[in-house]
Amino acid sequence: MSPRRRPVFAARSTSEPSSVDLLGPTSTGQLAAPQKLTQLAESSADSAVDPGARHVAASENSAAAKNGAMLGSSLFFTASVGVLVSLFVVPNAVGDRDTGILGFGEALATVSLVFAGFGMDTYLRKEVSIRRDHANRTFASVLMLRLIATAILMAAA
Repeated sequence: MSPRRRPVFAARSTSEPSSVDLLGPTSTGQLAAPQKLTQLAESSADSAVDPGARHVAASENSAAAKNGAMLGSSLFFTASVGVLVSLFVVPNAVGDRDTGILGFGEALATVSLVFAGFGMDTYLRKEVSIRRDHANRTFASVLMLRLIATAILMAAA
């Protein structure tokens, strides 16, 4: 959708009056009558928005809402299954002692992977937005650094 144009208040020139010239018929600097300003604002607002653009924007908004709802519901379903499995299936399958060991391992892995990030997500966003032509190489470098850091932290644990 195109941005809405604002009316321009310019001093009257000696040339022909234009559609953005909002000053009165004299060159004293007085504004035109309010009804003339209203008519001019309405005509410029109507010409600034294409009727087809409204339809496209509405269909894009509905597609975005549909995709957002689908993504949210799938994330909720995935998280729900993970919680239910870790609360009910795993303890019954491995027993109390092994459930504690498994929980400690998950916590250690979570903490280690936080340190393996080293702020690389922020770096990746910044570099890709600045240099799009180097995006593949930058992403591969960040991925390799993250894999190496993960391997080192897992070996240390």
